[in-house]
Amino acid sequence: MRKIALITGITGQDGSYLAKHLLEKGFSVFGTTRDIITADTSNLEKLGILNKIEILTTCISDFRSLLLTLEKTNPDFIFHLAGQSSVGLSFSLPFEAIDSILLSTLNLLECVKFFNKKIKIFIPCSSDCFGSSTKENPSDENSMHMPKSPYAIAKSSCYWLAMNYKNAYGMFISVGFLSNHESPLRGKHFVTSKIFDGIRKIKNKELKVLTFGNLDVFRDWGWAPSYIEAIYKMTIAENPDNYVIATGFTYSLREIINKAFILADLGDASDYINENKNDLRPNEIKSSYLDPSKAKRNLNWNNSCTIETLIIKLLRQELY
Repeated sequence: MRKIALITGITGQDGSYLAKHLLEKGFSVFGTTRDIITADTSNLEKLGILNKIEILTTCISDFRSLLLTLEKTNPDFIFHLAGQSSVGLSFSLPFEAIDSILLSTLNLLECVKFFNKKIKIFIPCSSDCFGSSTKENPSDENSMHMPKSPYAIAKSSCYWLAMNYKNAYGMFISVGFLSNHESPLRGKHFVTSKIFDGIRKIKNKELKVLTFGNLDVFRDWGWAPSYIEAIYKMTIAENPDNYVIATGFTYSLREIINKAFILADLGDASDYINENKNDLRPNEIKSSYLDPSKAKRNLNWNNSCTIETLIIKLLRQELY
């Protein structure tokens, strides 16, 4: 019999790529969205899979709504990818961040406990849970949590919820601490989308200058479809476990922008970039260095793109 997967937040970047990956693996795939009538399914359309999945209107923070979806789909796997995904937005909408990330996770875990504790669950946390880290002491699965945004606080709380349900009720729950991961499906409010959309507009003489907050933040940037493979491997494993999913290489935002402008044949990025203190976040992770060696060792997983290849892929998508 075909395995059944339920993906909350299926219309987002990760949900769409995961749906495609699972279909290729022979799964029957269902997804949830808050309102199927108004849902933006463009990512699924771009991947050519919209007609191969079934999307159900579901309020994942409402026990009855989610329980009805579980009864209709009877999934073997649940990938809980719904919820606010922007660190910056979480400062403006902290209640929405907690509700859509933390409370929805609590509701899902409680629903699964009630419906069928044998369902395998994936919970996406974030490398932001660890706060700042250094090259000499990169964060791994056992690092202390020091979240610096409402988004990261909600994600960190999801981890502790997941561990509680896993240990208290014997449920299969794996958690991934994912670093920044990019693709052509990335939302327009993310910084990488701003970079490449800006480059296109500059080349087309539609824009002269791009404005950012702090260019000297350091992050680990990966390729989203590669991270989906890690999520899949985590969830089909015999035993649940937690993994840092990252490239192991960290670059500053300034470096990323410079590389992108050079590869776009625009030359020195400093001719096109302004820094504006009004765009700074109230609290910021200065540097994020991560150790994904456990995923490489246990899952035989590696991020498939160098930073240069990632930038080229995104440039090609935006410019051509």
